[in-house]
Amino acid sequence: MADIELNRILHVDDESDIRQVARLALETVGGFTVEGCASGREALEKGPRFAPQLILLDVMMPGLDGPATFEAMKEIDGLREVPVVFVTAKAMPSELRRFLDMGAAGVIAKPFDPMAISGQLREIWRQAVSDPEAKFAEKFEALRKAYAGRLDERLKEMEGQRDALASASGSDGETVERISRAAHKLAGNAATFGFAELGDAAAQLETVCEGAGKDGALPDSIRQEIVDRVGALRALIG
Repeated sequence: MADIELNRILHVDDESDIRQVARLALETVGGFTVEGCASGREALEKGPRFAPQLILLDVMMPGLDGPATFEAMKEIDGLREVPVVFVTAKAMPSELRRFLDMGAAGVIAKPFDPMAISGQLREIWRQAVSDPEAKFAEKFEALRKAYAGRLDERLKEMEGQRDALASASGSDGETVERISRAAHKLAGNAATFGFAELGDAAAQLETVCEGAGKDGALPDSIRQEIVDRVGALRALIG
């Protein structure tokens, strides 16, 4: 990435005067190629064809505002990987933090300095594309949240087997085997996504299930321990 320079900027702002001065500054001072858009929806339409390397996005716009446009861009090929810099007149620390937490590469206060903005954007872009750890962290957090969202469904399936085991309906051996397989999967991937305690608890549940055996009557003490350990998993994810 060190050999790549910033050339193409997509600028999104509903104020035509601002788009004009930004284009003049970015093209004349910065030497960039600029595509202007008057709305978030126009940016979503034009953006993929323009193939920007950086997106300069106004926060306050009618209809689809800056943050909503940013979220929509994450679903579009050719835009989801592009660093986004918000432009906002509300440059309060809490607002700046909110935009950065959303995944923005940077924030520029409005009104901006036309003579300085090219340098500001070039520096933000260089940091965004030259920091693989930060980029990984952002993508990993998205994967982690998606994984966390699926935990409830996985636990519900295991709890269904637990309830069957608690009521001794069906084959104990088959039910324990299903719980063991589910616990094995959870033990193998929960820690990878940052849920180490959950992974350890699932591994312990798997061990208890393996010790229960597949033949013969299941001792009440083992049955209760499996039931309790499945309940403990639920407590860990809330």
